[in-house]
Amino acid sequence: MPGPFSAYWTDALEAEVKAAAHRGAAAYLMCTETPSGSIFAYNRSIRLPDLPIPVVLYARRDHDLILAAAVQKHETRLSLSATRTAVSGVSLIGARPGKGAGLVISTPMTGWFGSVAERAPGIILARQLAEAYAEASFPVWIVASSGHEIGHLGMQQILGELAPLPEEVGLWIHLGASLGATAQDEDYLLKSLHFRMATPGIAALVDEAFGPMGLSPLDPSQMRNGETGDVLSAGYKDVLGLTGVAATFHTPVDDGAAVNTGRLEQYERALRGVIDHRFGQA
Repeated sequence: MPGPFSAYWTDALEAEVKAAAHRGAAAYLMCTETPSGSIFAYNRSIRLPDLPIPVVLYARRDHDLILAAAVQKHETRLSLSATRTAVSGVSLIGARPGKGAGLVISTPMTGWFGSVAERAPGIILARQLAEAYAEASFPVWIVASSGHEIGHLGMQQILGELAPLPEEVGLWIHLGASLGATAQDEDYLLKSLHFRMATPGIAALVDEAFGPMGLSPLDPSQMRNGETGDVLSAGYKDVLGLTGVAATFHTPVDDGAAVNTGRLEQYERALRGVIDHRFGQA
């Protein structure tokens, strides 16, 4: 079966695998369709029950070989050896005091494979903003979470135990995937896509700051996936979420070559414009 080029394992895929198991399948082979032809990995929460049969993901470039073997009825044995072990992840929170409602900058630190173009831009921008507002009069929190790809575990723990209360936050900015990942747009048929989401109270401000960048707007009600949705569900009022997808997204070939540093500079200017206006620094 073909697998969609989408970050999250879906309810539809879950239903397909269960239906195949019900029909007696021993395993489910999924051809991941990616612009690079490389294998693709899906985000799936570890809180979900185990699937009834193994799901084997393979790259599009291997499809003809596998299909030919199936047509010729080649017998193949696939052995899976796996164990469950307790592992630890690290999430980082930097906080400095100040007066009044504060600023939260959050970004995930983890992803599939190297995830360089997916994750590095958010980390870079969070660090630059931390330095820019190190002497601000208002409180500042920098949140870097782990476990994004297996159910947002770090962010959910932070929101449940460690984050400032909604009434203590004047603006929460979440820096999601593949920001500035435009440098390989001519190398693949699929061009990178980039999005912004702003809650009503800051929508006009965000539109003005990010308008020249051509980001596609998302309605807050569309934010089912991603940590921005977790922040909204936790009751924070003024939230800006930025995210994107590039051709190498969630693949082993995401080595960072897609990052456009000039584009990151545009993001930083727009973000500082929003923050300065929101906190009266302009």
